[in-house]
Amino acid sequence: MRELAPLVRAVRAVREQRTVLLNLTRMPPDLAQRTADFVSGGVYAIDGHQQRIGDNVLVFASSSVRLEWLTEQSDAQD
Repeated sequence: MRELAPLVRAVRAVREQRTVLLNLTRMPPDLAQRTADFVSGGVYAIDGHQQRIGDNVLVFASSSVRLEWLTEQSDAQD
């Protein structure tokens, strides 16, 4: 259960109106996918949302935070 503690803290942080940056680049691909799925599911359950900002890098935020600028910036770089 200790392995899940940081993931639960990430979801709780979003519930407390904080934005969480999740960098999974150093994880094995299968573990990174499971981690992203767990946090995504928890954040979705509390009506939050997410945005991919890079390879294996995600931002999670509460529904009161707008993440549109991330999409606009990545579109400008293409």
